[in-house]
Amino acid sequence: MEEHLMYPKPSSIGACSRCRTRKVKCDGSVPQCAACTKHNTSCDITDHVFYSYETVRRLQATIHQHELRQSTNVPVTATLSSQHSLIHQGIEPLSVQRPVSVTIDNALSSGGRLPKALNNSGNDLATIETLAEEVGSLALGQQSSQQYIGSAAGSSFCRIFFHQLNLASEETLGHIGSNFRQADPFSTQASLPPKPVAMLLLSIYITRVHMWRPIFNLKDLRSWFQQAYLSPKSCDAFKKFSIFLVLAIGSYEAEEKEAYRKLMDIHSPAEYFTTSMIFFDEVSACNNLQCLQSTLLLALWLSRVSNFANNTHLWQISRFAMSLAIELGCHRNNPRWEIGSSERELRNRIWRCTYDLERSVAVSTGRVLSIRNQAIDAPFPKLVDDDVLIESERNISPTFATKGFSPAIHMFRLRNITGDILESIYIARPRAGHHPSIQDTVVVADSIRERLARWHSVLDECAVSESRESLEMRLELCLAVILLNRPSPSFPSPMDSAVEACADACQTAIQTWKVLLDRNELGISWKSFHDVFMTGLVWLYCAWKLSIFDENSVEHFATACISILEYIDRTAGRSSRYIQFYGRIKAITIKRFRSQDEAMIQRANSDLEFDHLGFDWMDECFNELFTGAGDSFALDFKINEDIFEVPTHLQDMHSR
Repeated sequence: MEEHLMYPKPSSIGACSRCRTRKVKCDGSVPQCAACTKHNTSCDITDHVFYSYETVRRLQATIHQHELRQSTNVPVTATLSSQHSLIHQGIEPLSVQRPVSVTIDNALSSGGRLPKALNNSGNDLATIETLAEEVGSLALGQQSSQQYIGSAAGSSFCRIFFHQLNLASEETLGHIGSNFRQADPFSTQASLPPKPVAMLLLSIYITRVHMWRPIFNLKDLRSWFQQAYLSPKSCDAFKKFSIFLVLAIGSYEAEEKEAYRKLMDIHSPAEYFTTSMIFFDEVSACNNLQCLQSTLLLALWLSRVSNFANNTHLWQISRFAMSLAIELGCHRNNPRWEIGSSERELRNRIWRCTYDLERSVAVSTGRVLSIRNQAIDAPFPKLVDDDVLIESERNISPTFATKGFSPAIHMFRLRNITGDILESIYIARPRAGHHPSIQDTVVVADSIRERLARWHSVLDECAVSESRESLEMRLELCLAVILLNRPSPSFPSPMDSAVEACADACQTAIQTWKVLLDRNELGISWKSFHDVFMTGLVWLYCAWKLSIFDENSVEHFATACISILEYIDRTAGRSSRYIQFYGRIKAITIKRFRSQDEAMIQRANSDLEFDHLGFDWMDECFNELFTGAGDSFALDFKINEDIFEVPTHLQDMHSR
């Protein structure tokens, strides 16, 4: 078959590796030279030929035309092969359902009603548990019953909200079918783009990424780009990996910018990323500072372009980066170490970037932290002469030009606070054999609220007012307030003051996302989708719990959430079922909102006395479930009452 294929003529030909080793003339035939064909051996001539820009552009146009024709009439076998491709890559297609447990897809089945097996009230608890787990699994991008899902990811909040909303007995839940985009079975690589394109992408990377996580020395990074065009062969694997991954991240951030579109870059972000990964094995072979920088850069890429399926890998990468940083001693500031001031500053920056990444991923996925703040004495980054921006970069980001690393340092402090929320409210670890009481947790929560208030008080000093960076920092503050005050394992029924703080933070966050959306500055990533989705659910909970908002306000903010989610999902197209699920929860909440009588309103607004161990709240859920079921509830199971026995030390603590 290959003998009849027509290959374009290369503009430049080098000898294949076999001919070069044997020091014989290579005719440069593609895809196999004559000498290798004669001796029936493998040939890598395709790695040593180069094509002109016009040839590549013409081939890409031809491929694009074929893809358009094929997309109009895709056979069933193509869908099956795409699923096989996804599974082969280790990515579970969102249409694959678990055979036993109830997912959002099969719990909200066709016909507008729950399956018969779920209409029995005896299975309502299992339904709520599984739906809550799947909402929590959105933070991981997976649907595996064997995967640990942390409380901070939203599963505990959804479990409490869905119980109180009596979600499982609702009969108006419609079908939300699964959808997934067919995977491209081909992966192409990119070459260095024209220098104007590369310089623009570098400027965008500096102002949009380096500003928040300065993992490189800016002077060195600029010199590597110059070296790549003046003497590309002198660049080592680390520089090549960094250059191409910076191009990948920069082109991803610049896709909506008119200046970038005018340059007509023929390569996509994925192609730049594919090229960079050629050099990653060599870079990661040694556990040194360059390996840590490369790992952080890879994590920055995954945090942006993950199609809600690679978040577990991102968690593992962040843990590896943290382990390597601790191994290299980046978290320590030992004055006896004989290192220069520039290298010491670079190590401090790399550590803070690692710290920021690990805590951001841990809070989003509900995982535990690797290191506590008491073990860290590395100082915060400081502005140096090498950080001076050029004119084009100052125009892109006035905040970075005027404030330096103040926004990044302020965000590092916020990560410190959110990490403490995770460990005190969601993961209450016993310390020195002492189990923290509910009073201890309340004291910690109040101190965290004070720290958040102080952080907010100096926010305007760290960024230009109403700039993109200022709005993004405001969003992160709102998410921290929501994380602290929403229902959690420590506070399953928060006080009205906490719910009101949650409602205010939800409204501010949704309004800020709308502003960024209107200004075409809203970032698209797995984290932004999860943040908007969870904020929307918390807003519905607050509106239902407080009953002080009018129906139009509830509808307005919930509809705004849906429009934001649809915008974020417009490119991936993999999470519409979550959007439809949120629409169902919104409809149910508004229905409950309308049908509440005076007694229900008083009950919802009263401060219920919840047992600190959570058993009173559990009994409340069971009582509501049994009362609603009436005589139709089939007691076809036995409960081992021993599992409800409270240990003696907990009884003593509870009595105190």
